[in-house]
Amino acid sequence: MQKRKLASVLLILVLCICFSPVANAVCDYETQVQLATEASNVNTNYEISEVVVNVDTFEEVTGVSEEDVWNDDNPYMYRNKVTIYIYNLTENLKVSISGNNGYEDEFTYQESDNGTITIDGGSLENVINYTIEILSANPSCVDDELRTINLTTPKENDYYYYSACDGVNEYYCQQFIDYDLNMTEAEILERANNARNNTGTEEEVPEEEKNWWDNLREYLDNHPWVIYVTIGVVVVIAGVATAVIVIKKRRSKVL
Repeated sequence: MQKRKLASVLLILVLCICFSPVANAVCDYETQVQLATEASNVNTNYEISEVVVNVDTFEEVTGVSEEDVWNDDNPYMYRNKVTIYIYNLTENLKVSISGNNGYEDEFTYQESDNGTITIDGGSLENVINYTIEILSANPSCVDDELRTINLTTPKENDYYYYSACDGVNEYYCQQFIDYDLNMTEAEILERANNARNNTGTEEEVPEEEKNWWDNLREYLDNHPWVIYVTIGVVVVIAGVATAVIVIKKRRSKVL
């Protein structure tokens, strides 16, 4: 009886060892190199696009014409959204993504479109920092961390639509920004107005309004060698004229 109990215990131990989830013992060097290579090819990006949403539900709608959107009787409006892409996922890999906005999710190759994961990042109300962990999905190296990618998606800058920002290329007047502006509205308006006033250039005179002197000056500015050649010719002529006068004076004295 004791021998049977001992045999049962040994069998259970063997089964536990054989079917233990700790499979990394067989994650050999070649497999690790292969996984590292595949993980290095994974990259991420984001795209900003303009979509039509229902103003009551803020859900995206399709098939709406521009005329319908601008019709005040319809509950539609344009809105910018951000889409996140993760490329080159393989069957040996999976990704875990988390953002400082509370977003968390995990994706496998089977959930991708031929290796591409598409994530709706929603509206551009805030700057979001994402951490994308590339993990092993290989049975020999399950959940091994292979690589981490950080991705920041921008927010839409409300000041971009202010008239004070028209024609101003400074960062605080850009349509999309990837960090918060630590300035008050008054400070931004003051800076934008100063930047716009300081970028004025001298108004160009239309070609037909330029007189001959303006045209000559412009030609000489573009062809400075003409000035040097002219000066040289004048010097030579002056020298020759002086020599002729001197010779004539000497001959008159001799006579």
